[in-house]
Amino acid sequence: MYNDLIDLIIGNIGGVNNIKDISYCMTRLRFVLNDNEKVNEDELKASPDIMTVQFVNNKFQVVVGTHVEKVYDEMQNKITHIEEDTSQNQESQTGWISRLIDTVTKIITPVLGILVASGLLQGLLALAVATNVLTETDGTYIVLNAMGQAAFYFFPVFLGFTSARTFGLNQYIGMLMGAILTLPMLEQGIVDADTLYVLFEGTIFSTPVTSTLFGIPIMFPPGGYTYSVIPIIFVVYIGAKIEKWLDQHVPEALANNVNAFLTVLITIPLALLIIGPITTALTQILEFGVNYLYEFSTLLTSIIVALIYQPLVIFGLHWGLSAIGLTNLAANGVDYIFPMSFTANFAQTGVVLAVFLRTKSNHIKGLAPPAMVSGLFNIIEPAIYGFSLPDKRRFAYSMLGGMVGAVILSLTESRMYAFSWGVLGITSFINPETGEISGMIWAVVASVAAFIVAFSLTYLSYLPAANEQLGREAIEHV
Repeated sequence: MYNDLIDLIIGNIGGVNNIKDISYCMTRLRFVLNDNEKVNEDELKASPDIMTVQFVNNKFQVVVGTHVEKVYDEMQNKITHIEEDTSQNQESQTGWISRLIDTVTKIITPVLGILVASGLLQGLLALAVATNVLTETDGTYIVLNAMGQAAFYFFPVFLGFTSARTFGLNQYIGMLMGAILTLPMLEQGIVDADTLYVLFEGTIFSTPVTSTLFGIPIMFPPGGYTYSVIPIIFVVYIGAKIEKWLDQHVPEALANNVNAFLTVLITIPLALLIIGPITTALTQILEFGVNYLYEFSTLLTSIIVALIYQPLVIFGLHWGLSAIGLTNLAANGVDYIFPMSFTANFAQTGVVLAVFLRTKSNHIKGLAPPAMVSGLFNIIEPAIYGFSLPDKRRFAYSMLGGMVGAVILSLTESRMYAFSWGVLGITSFINPETGEISGMIWAVVASVAAFIVAFSLTYLSYLPAANEQLGREAIEHV
């Protein structure tokens, strides 16, 4: 389906043999190349199927749109020389922060679809309860709630698969590790036992010990590892190292029969005794730090997050913020970080509508409606690259609009209870426990405010001659 586009991309980045690694996120392909000088950016930008291209942290990004996963899958068939485990081949070229963000992107991106689907289910279900269409004892509620909760409850299983693919571990072993950590009988057997003693009592790391493994205390978190994010990623990382060591030292005649067994046998005890407690502590420190900043100044936190979010999207570096939000949702079922970036897409949409109304260019007018529709559903790259970024003032107006929306949501203490964005994500602000809809109302107010601010500033400052030229230059590449 995308054969011509794939041939165009490969042909203008130096050919198949110039590709060292490839990954993707929501709208862009990311390449690590052997020789960056072989890239023909002008030829790629001239394609109507490519929004833009750019180098970020020594990776070449090609923004193709929301069908990026299909393009990636077809391209994989033509790039057969790349091993699954490519996470280590870039370490000498990029810093640890870049590698961390790239790793998180590879692990989280493939599961975003099921997170959004589950988030929408939870939001609609909360709306049904709030309006008395359903009660929590109805069979319909029970089934729909199970559908909405399953992806989050078994999140470590899904992350076990994507983490294994990222780190080069057998993917089914990664899933097995996630399944073991979320197995109800494990949590029940450990947590429900009598407390032997409490470690680190009086601190944020306080943990009651109810069981031991080989005489070593098991620091099992009270809620277990269901809904968790960080622990399984580290567990799979260590598991991948162990599997590689076994592959090198176990005779081939025995490897097929014992390596998977030994990998799990060694990794899971390490997970329960060392990796899990350490990653849980890291998560607690992260949550404590973010919570401290939020409690110190809600206003300051919302302003900072809102202002940096859209610039981070340009470079595909916004996943660091997303990881914090996902951790909060997984651990507590509620998050306050995501609301700080929730209105960004409405601000971008406001910019596009203002340009659409002011421009005299039929070409730009024709491209505005699909960019607005995408923006309303939280795909803002078409708006950014085609409409706001060509004139830096417009991008600044969008940032200001997003900031206004974020401040409103923060000051009203509005929270998100599901991973859902855009116009359909409004329902994620309904408290599923109480049915309280004030958060949803404020989300509507904040979204409208973000839209109006960005729209008004763009509309009033629009200079047709200069802006249409900038728009044509940029949009020719969208």
